[in-house]
Amino acid sequence: MLTGSLIAMLVIVLVVGAAVAWLVDRNWCREHPAARHTWRRHRRDVRHS
Repeated sequence: MLTGSLIAMLVIVLVVGAAVAWLVDRNWCREHPAARHTWRRHRRDVRHS
């Protein structure tokens, strides 16, 4: 029972976090259209290193 509620809470947190990140990313790209490529390149460099 405890494990099931913990998994459900984790799923809710992940869904809410993904929705918030998507909304922030969309708003950021609308305000700064040139920043998306730089952010993606920076993220890729961080992932590689």
